[in-house]
This record gives sequence, C-alpha cells and structure tokens, in this order.
Amino acid sequence: MRQTLQAEMSAFKVRFPSLMFLSISLRFQDSISIGDPCFQDQYVQYYREGRTRAIDDIHQGVLAPCHIDLLARFEVRANLVVPILQRETLWGLLIAHQCGQPRHWQQIEMGLLKRIAIQLGIAIERAELYSK
Repeated sequence: MRQTLQAEMSAFKVRFPSLMFLSISLRFQDSISIGDPCFQDQYVQYYREGRTRAIDDIHQGVLAPCHIDLLARFEVRANLVVPILQRETLWGLLIAHQCGQPRHWQQIEMGLLKRIAIQLGIAIERAELYSK
C-alpha cells in the first residue's frame, strides 16, 4: 500500500494518554510510544466520530502548534488520517505521511485508506473475539 500511495505509512494504536506508534515506514522501523497531549485534548473526539482528515501542508494553519511540533520532529509535511473503529470505539488511526514536501491528497487515496481502515477494524475485532 505504501507503494500505491507513494507515501510513508504509519499505524497508531490509541493508548491514552499516549499513542503507540507502530511504524511500517522506511524511516522508522521500530515501535515507539509517543506522548501527545495535544492529540487527546483536541483530536480524539473528531476521530471517534469517524471523520477523516487530509492535511496537505502541516504549516498552513489548520493544526495546533503542539501538533505541528510533534509532526515536524518526524519530518512529516503532509498527512492523511483515517480512524480505525471497532463498532463505535476508536481503536487507532491509519495514517499516510508525506515527508519533505506538501502533498495534495486525492479522493481515491482517501477512499483507499478508509476501506483499509474498515477492514482493519473488522479484523481486529475478530482477532480479539477469537482470543477470548
């Protein structure tokens, strides 16, 4: 999928108050925990409602300064964020990052990530039911 979008790909599992960063990008190969109070304070409800966010350039004024600082630490310039939901529960986020330059996200890319996130939510729910 990373090749299809020609973007860095990352998955975040929500674990309050921090995020667990599960990277499948070429830049960051390890799982790390990221403390992002800005996320919990300003963005969690947005994604719980199933909304998708496409940011063409993090420096164009749509994000809070604390979130811009976090993304800039990882050299992110643009991102596409889709929630992974289990029924009405926010399990995590599927995120495509573009590093180094702004990027206008196409409708087809947004649709692809939404469909993948839906399938991930179903697969995670089934795996959790199976493990019980």
